[in-house]
Amino acid sequence: MTPTPAYSRSTALAWSPWRTVVAFGLVSLAADMVYEGMRAVAGPFLGSLGAFDRYGGRVLLVVPLVVATVPPLVFAPTLSPVLIGVALWDVATGIQDSTCACREPRHRL
Repeated sequence: MTPTPAYSRSTALAWSPWRTVVAFGLVSLAADMVYEGMRAVAGPFLGSLGAFDRYGGRVLLVVPLVVATVPPLVFAPTLSPVLIGVALWDVATGIQDSTCACREPRHRL
């Protein structure tokens, strides 16, 4: 019997550069879907709550507090805190976008 070499053709095909590129693409696609999906929902949802109508520009004071919780979550070793961090980031941008949209002056035609 001949000993098997430490590096064989079967182990070389196990993880090719193309598989790495495809894996990065799939991770990027999933991250974009979560980010853009939450961003599409956060603004209208927060607008429906009427926070700006009740509190005015003071709603923006919450944004730094929400954003401060994001870095520890997105750098966590497991997936669920990362997704929660992405959702909180989107909530913060939704608050800012919906509040700034309400602050724009109305133009008369």
